[in-house]
Amino acid sequence: MNMNRKVLNDVLFRLNQNLIQKIIGSCEVEILGLAYDSRCVSFNFVFFALPGLHFNGQKFIESAIQRGSNVVVHTNDIDFYDSKVTYIKVDPCNIKRFMSNFAHVFYDEPSKKT
Repeated sequence: MNMNRKVLNDVLFRLNQNLIQKIIGSCEVEILGLAYDSRCVSFNFVFFALPGLHFNGQKFIESAIQRGSNVVVHTNDIDFYDSKVTYIKVDPCNIKRFMSNFAHVFYDEPSKKT
């Protein structure tokens, strides 16, 4: 498995800031991977809590944090914030675009490689 190491702020700096509504927590944290399924989260992963047809990813935020997520991307307000986690709130209409762009930057723009 190809494991990247990035600082959250370095990735966010290269993204469209208009997609981000609010950030709570430090942007100077190391991230090692990305997941939208809480069962796939490992230490220092970004968890994308996607809204879905049958399940809302926000119901799995606590599970993702327990598995090691240190950054959570979500669409709706959350009742409880863990002080060791960074939360990025994104407009529900744009979370999949944000996730796609985030992955593109995190994985060193693979579509530009030949």
